Amino acid sequence: MTFKLSFNDYYSLDISNKIKAVKHRKQEKGEYQAPYAPFGYKKDPNNKNHLIINEETAPIVRRIFELYLKGVGTPKISKILNDENIPSPSKYLPTERYKKCSHKWNKGAIYRILKENVYIRYGSRT
Repeated sequence: MTFKLSFNDYYSLDISNKIKAVKHRKQEKGEYQAPYAPFGYKKDPNNKNHLIINEETAPIVRRIFELYLKGVGTPKISKILNDENIPSPSKYLPTERYKKCSHKWNKGAIYRILKENVYIRYGSRT
């Protein structure tokens, strides 16, 4: 029984290491791993690990960065977007959980967009 438990522990650790190695290789190749594309992008229908620009939402992301670079803070940016009735990223998520949200911008959503690495990596394309 002790041998069997030890073998199961080893097997579990080995599988975990293999999965981590595969994910790490995909990251090194620049493949996107998350289940949903970040706001301003969509997943390529031909390759689920590749992002393409979402022409519907990318202008909103560009505007957020432009306002921020002009010195407008995150609370003010969220107020501007809400005053213009621009829906937040939760409106575009394909899950039932977010269907009941108010779809209002808040400073946290703006901050997450501003600090997200994917906009730096793909920045020249957005």
